[in-house]
Amino acid sequence: MYRILVIDDEPSICKALTMGLTSTDMEVYSTGTGGTGVRRGCAEEFDVFIVDLYLPDMNGLDVIREVKKCTPESVYILITAQNQPDNSADAEKIGINGFLEKPLDMKSVQDAIKSGLDHREDRFDSA
Repeated sequence: MYRILVIDDEPSICKALTMGLTSTDMEVYSTGTGGTGVRRGCAEEFDVFIVDLYLPDMNGLDVIREVKKCTPESVYILITAQNQPDNSADAEKIGINGFLEKPLDMKSVQDAIKSGLDHREDRFDSA
C-alpha cells in the first residue's frame, strides 16, 4: 500500500486528487499548508508527496527541501498554476520526480507517480 500526501491550499485540488488517486494500493491524505505538510511528512511515512508550488505560508520548493531531510527516498511531485522558467530549474536542482502544471489531468499525475515509484524501486534494487 502506497501512502500519498497532497499539500495544496485549494480544497478542490486536494479533493480531486484524493478521489482520483485513492485505490486498493494507494491511500491519499491532504493538508492545506506547507508547515503542516512538513510536520506531517516528517512524523509519518509517505511514499509520495504532491506539493503545490505556491502555498500561503511557504514555497513548495522549501516544503520539499525540508521533508527530504526526513524522507529522502520518497517521490516528490511539484504542481503549479503559475509556472515561471526558474521554477523548473530550481525544482530540478532539489531532485523532484515530476513537475506538473494545473489544471491537472489525472493520467499525468498517475504517470508521474508511477514513474517516480519505478525510479525509486530501481535505486533500491541497485543498492
